[in-house]
Amino acid sequence: MAEKHEYEVLFKNQLNKYLKIHLDKHNSTLKEFSYSIDTSSGYISKIANHKSRQLPRMLYFFHMCEALNVHPKDFFNDSEEHPEIIAQIVDKLYGLDIGQLTYLQQMINDISKINKNQGNKINHKTNSK
Repeated sequence: MAEKHEYEVLFKNQLNKYLKIHLDKHNSTLKEFSYSIDTSSGYISKIANHKSRQLPRMLYFFHMCEALNVHPKDFFNDSEEHPEIIAQIVDKLYGLDIGQLTYLQQMINDISKINKNQGNKINHKTNSK
């Protein structure tokens, strides 16, 4: 059997992550999730549990992303700690005007500077011990 490609592993890891978030949040089952995207729970389970080399067709991937409330372009970003919250924020940004967007951008820049400065202070304290 051929070795798994790194993106195959990433896909399955991300699917597991998003499934856990979704199932916990909605207090639902894999069977209910599978029904919502018109496929069997066995099919999703085999993919998610690395028991199948088969990956979903692109159409099912899009249905999965929609049901999991994650944009396909964000699905493979494994560095996000709170993907669902970020997706909800981004969705709301589309309804804002340029002035509101600029205001939010400045707030985010200010928060990032504060976090960076606090991180530098923490690192400095840690290094000086």
